[in-house]
Amino acid sequence: MTRKGTNSMPDLTSDYLALRDQYIEARFTKLNPMQRQAVFTTEGPLLILAGAGSGKTTVLVNRIANIIRFGSAHGSKELARPVTEQDLNDLRTAVATGRDLPRETAYLAVRPARPWNVLAITFTNKAAGELKERLRTMLGETLGGDVFASTFHGLRTFPAPGCRAHRLPQKLHHLRFR
Repeated sequence: MTRKGTNSMPDLTSDYLALRDQYIEARFTKLNPMQRQAVFTTEGPLLILAGAGSGKTTVLVNRIANIIRFGSAHGSKELARPVTEQDLNDLRTAVATGRDLPRETAYLAVRPARPWNVLAITFTNKAAGELKERLRTMLGETLGGDVFASTFHGLRTFPAPGCRAHRLPQKLHHLRFR
């Protein structure tokens, strides 16, 4: 049933979309408005330039986590599957209680990235190591461990000893570094 006098989507779907955005936003409340803007920019590359100690690594970690967990769901009207009354009730409860949804990616995500298709490039080995560790903490060993993070210089020596090439983003295999 749609609202009278409009061509809007059914109330069930519009309520779900609003709650989905609230749920996703609640996962990133510790970020300032500019950081959240970067985290929710999910399409295409993003260059983050900021001073030391300003939260660049935090933004990268949270953006990668968002893209893996939720894809481009935030702010989107796209649905991964048709919404049921049970989906809406589960999401309403999760938002009200602040608890995570079981299998949140299946419920909420729109085109989420596979972690092994994510390439994060930083300037220093310290930042790359910090990025990998934070991703493991935030996403778990399996998902966080499958993201490829390196420095620009580290890509020149690819494949590094002990590197599992199948974890690298597929397009990286076609690049030639000299």
